[in-house]
Amino acid sequence: MTEATAPAPSSGMMRTLLIAFPAGLVVTSIIAVFLYFQFQEQAQTRSIRYAAGLRMELSAQRLAKHQQVLQQTQADAATALLAASSYAGSTLGAENMGYQTRLLRADTSPTTPLAALDVELTGHQRARDVVLVLCDYSHAEAMSLMLGIAHDITGEAPRRTLRLAFLRDAAALQPYYKDCVSPQERISHVLLLGRMAEVKDAELRSTMHLPEAATIIQRPALTDAVRPALQKAQELKQQLMDLAERL
Repeated sequence: MTEATAPAPSSGMMRTLLIAFPAGLVVTSIIAVFLYFQFQEQAQTRSIRYAAGLRMELSAQRLAKHQQVLQQTQADAATALLAASSYAGSTLGAENMGYQTRLLRADTSPTTPLAALDVELTGHQRARDVVLVLCDYSHAEAMSLMLGIAHDITGEAPRRTLRLAFLRDAAALQPYYKDCVSPQERISHVLLLGRMAEVKDAELRSTMHLPEAATIIQRPALTDAVRPALQKAQELKQQLMDLAERL
């Protein structure tokens, strides 16, 4: 007796399988990518709504409170930077504002001030196009204005990314650039506040690799005694949001 053999699949069936299987993978991949970005968008929307619920409008009282706390930390030079960085980190935390605060530590010692910390409003159209604000811990007025603005704009969704960064001093610029600025990001504007405004353009561009033709450096005037703090904060906030909305 001879063994019965299964009939070989027709060439037409083989062609159908060869075409249908890759096509199915393509369709499945497209659906998976679509669902991923949909879930990401929903998560971002929930985050923005949560942050918006924590928003506190600019007021003279809140700015005065920030400045009072920060000025008190300046009394003891040995702990001033540590206290200021701790206050900024706690004030900008997720529980208070909905921000995800990014911390850059010089070392693991709890008695060493943070080298830098930042928070951001991620741009919904050009997330990698960044408006960067730099301020040092030791300037109480500039820090208080930035904290007040950060509380007021939480929950906003500008076109570009608006990032507020607090640094220990100018020496922290290099580690901040190395660890906190992605190579894929384009910094369109840098605004220098407090003693960071003393950093020369050439030094800043060299340290942070900022092309002269692509990055504008600005130093908003905040030191005059004529305008009240609330007016300075409102004007600076408007300037930042205008830059973050540009395309």
